[in-house]
Amino acid sequence: MRSTLFRAASLLCAAALLLALSIGCAKEELLVRFEQGEYSATVGEPVQLELIGIETSTPGCSFKEAPEAEISDRTSTVEKWKVDPSEGASVSSSGVFTADEPGEYTVSATVGDLSHIATVKVASEGEGDAQTP
Repeated sequence: MRSTLFRAASLLCAAALLLALSIGCAKEELLVRFEQGEYSATVGEPVQLELIGIETSTPGCSFKEAPEAEISDRTSTVEKWKVDPSEGASVSSSGVFTADEPGEYTVSATVGDLSHIATVKVASEGEGDAQTP
């Protein structure tokens, strides 16, 4: 009787340990990046910047299971937009970039503690076709 009780308790402990390990191994991660690393525009032309979230999750500790990835538009979740240099250009809360002066601008978008940057090259009006690549 005692050995049966001991075996049952051992099996229960082993099952609990395996469950804890498999739950502890599950991993979720979020990365953010701009859809394009570089945008092109003409002075006065609005450009919609798009921030993408890439969420990956690994269901357990098994090395055989491939991580699952989900890509989604995170532009509406951006908490802070920043343009450098700040003179001559701006970004709206919805991610629309507009420049009043030609030049090269760096735009950063922050979601939580994650941020990413993109470059926007702005040409003068009539300086050629400035389409987004």
